[in-house]
Amino acid sequence: MMFDDRSAIQLQMRRLFRLKWLVLGVTYVLVALMVAMNHVSRFRAETSLWKGAVNLFVGWGITTVMVSVAYNHARGLLEQLYQMAVEREEVERQLYVQHAALEAAANAIVITDKDGRITWVNHAFTELTGHTLEEAANQTPRLLQSGEHGVSFYTNLWETILSGQVWHGDIKNRRKDGSLYAEEQTITPVLDEDGQISGFIAIKQDISERKRLEKIERDRHQWAEALRETGLALNASLDLDVVLDRFLEQIGRVVPYDSANLMIIENDKAYVARKIGYDRISPEVDRALADMQFDLAETASLQKIISSKKSLIIPTVIDYPGWIPRDSVSYVQSWAGVPIVVQNEVVALFSLDKKEPGFYCAEHGHLLETFAVQAALAWQNAHLFEETRRRARELDLLNHIIGETAVASNVTQLLQTGCTELSRFFEVDQTVAVMFNEARTAVILIAEKLASDLPSLLGTAIPVVGNPILQRFFETGGPLVIPRASVLPLPPQMAAVLTQRGIESVLMVPILVREQVVGAVGIHSRAPRNFTETEIKLVQTVGEELGRSIDMIRLNEQLRSHNAQLEERVAVRTKELADANMRLQELDRLKSKFVSDVSHELRTPITNLGMYLDLLEHGRADKKERYIAILQRETARISQLVQDILDLSRLEESQEKGVAFEPVDLNKIVEQVVAAQLPKAQTAGLLLTMETEEDMSLILGAPRQLAQVATNLLANAINYTREGEITISTYKQNGEICLQVQDTGIGIDEADMPHLFDRFYRGQRVAQLGVPGTGLGLGIVKEIIDLHGGRVEASSEVGSGSTFSVWLSAMTEAA
Repeated sequence: MMFDDRSAIQLQMRRLFRLKWLVLGVTYVLVALMVAMNHVSRFRAETSLWKGAVNLFVGWGITTVMVSVAYNHARGLLEQLYQMAVEREEVERQLYVQHAALEAAANAIVITDKDGRITWVNHAFTELTGHTLEEAANQTPRLLQSGEHGVSFYTNLWETILSGQVWHGDIKNRRKDGSLYAEEQTITPVLDEDGQISGFIAIKQDISERKRLEKIERDRHQWAEALRETGLALNASLDLDVVLDRFLEQIGRVVPYDSANLMIIENDKAYVARKIGYDRISPEVDRALADMQFDLAETASLQKIISSKKSLIIPTVIDYPGWIPRDSVSYVQSWAGVPIVVQNEVVALFSLDKKEPGFYCAEHGHLLETFAVQAALAWQNAHLFEETRRRARELDLLNHIIGETAVASNVTQLLQTGCTELSRFFEVDQTVAVMFNEARTAVILIAEKLASDLPSLLGTAIPVVGNPILQRFFETGGPLVIPRASVLPLPPQMAAVLTQRGIESVLMVPILVREQVVGAVGIHSRAPRNFTETEIKLVQTVGEELGRSIDMIRLNEQLRSHNAQLEERVAVRTKELADANMRLQELDRLKSKFVSDVSHELRTPITNLGMYLDLLEHGRADKKERYIAILQRETARISQLVQDILDLSRLEESQEKGVAFEPVDLNKIVEQVVAAQLPKAQTAGLLLTMETEEDMSLILGAPRQLAQVATNLLANAINYTREGEITISTYKQNGEICLQVQDTGIGIDEADMPHLFDRFYRGQRVAQLGVPGTGLGLGIVKEIIDLHGGRVEASSEVGSGSTFSVWLSAMTEAA
């Protein structure tokens, strides 16, 4: 019955009640007629009128009583029927209100029977799930199951409601279109009159948005916590492997993965350096990944990351055209990669794998890039730390070898220490040291440090003559690097030594003593190994230190061997000191003489200046030009003396304070000096020639002082050469630059040669010839060359000329 008919029912009942009197009256008349007719018939049948009247009266009375009783009974029945109709109307009204309320409720409502079959759902349920009442009727709530909850979850739910208790909780269900949603659900059992469960009412509230916001907040918290943890990792350790492992762990808290790794980028290759999760996939996958390398030129995904320096998200790998399937990681369906950029260069990248297609999205890329920034910082810090630690280990290695010099009694003991320290540092299978035999035709293995399973080859002679590899190695003095001995055509003797020990990679450096190769030290590895430039330079440094130590040991041996001669040599040395003392006294005398000479030299030109100035003023007019020429000459003598003294003063100041050196082209200086002195030579009738070697190395020096050296030597040659020629030349020999001045002048007496570069010294014959000078020119040359770390040599023959040679070190490329 529809609830809209309740007013019509009530109206009909009221009309029926109003007709009760009519009904009762009609009933009464009919009954009375029937009774009357019955008694009339009986009255007629009676013979006595009196009896007939009595029967008629009695029948009428009985009829009246029966009608009254029937009336009262009918009236009661009608009143009860009316009351029932009113009550039913009220119940139906309440049911209508309740139905309307349930239908209009915002939350989804489901009513089931005691077996859990759906009997009614409201409109909110249809909006939430997509299922209508007709589709859900006679179905169980399993219609909505998402598969996200286990059996134990539903077991607990049914145990709760079947025990008569209310169940409340969050559950994830699936809509009709297949999408998932989260709901908060309350299930209440419905009890009948006997207290038995007759059904259940479930109220469902969609909390998907709330769950989404909670997840966002939770993810943000996890992200912040993960960043905090990674920050702590940066401060807790500077070991790059430890830090990167911590990064992989923390990334999983924010960006889920089934497996992940860190790839190092080197030489157009990417190889896995750190990994996590692959052992949970399978041991075979874990082992396969350890040896896996990727060629960047053939891997589109890695190329894109390196070129863009940004993360790359591949939601579904089968949809990515550049994806290269690999059997060992065939489970990967979704992939994310993010580069670690250090100084605008991709040095490594994080790689994340997921079994679920379409899992990774752009948001994951943003989160990964945040971690990559911290990873780059960790990378830089760890590499700085590693570089510092490596330098500390290198210094420790060198200190051990240098320290051994003080206690080693012989070269073999020293080299054995060197081999031991190199083996400890590089962790290789073998380190060796060899020394030349006396004939320098072969090298003898005199020290080694071996792995326990390698045979000793101490004392083995390895020929050098006829071995082009060793000959070139010892001749050039550079390192010998053999990355793969098994693929090189080595000489038989050398191949036999390496093959006997299974050596694959070799690094050898020479040992030099006083610039002569005396042997070599090397490290050997049975596993293929590419030696870095840093490793090669370190072993070279070790070789240099061993060379210096060998030289020191040999010097100590020489000192010990000469100990017996010390007493005799003391006397000789005493005599030498006495001679030196006499020479010092002679120098002091010469200095005093020079002061006297300088005073004389100054007095003479000053006197001449005064005299010729007077003659210029009062003398004959036709001789004024001669007077002026003499005045100019005397002025030049004074100027030269003052200049020489100033030059000596400046040199002494340079020795005390130091002078800034710079790269100098000696040829250019010589050209400038020759150009300045050429007029003087031509005036003296001399031939001045210049011979300079082209493309000559630079020297490190002070240009002005080197120009003064060339000027003094060239000026002396002009002053002491009466006729002939003067040649100034430059050339390179044995890593040194030579400046040479050769003349055909008067030469130098043999007695003057030991004092040639002394200050204030002038030869006797020079003074007799009347050649002007102060004895300071060559002294200045000697002091300038000493300041430059060079040497000056002189040779002469009286009457044939002299040669002065200045030697300076050439600059190397490294300088």
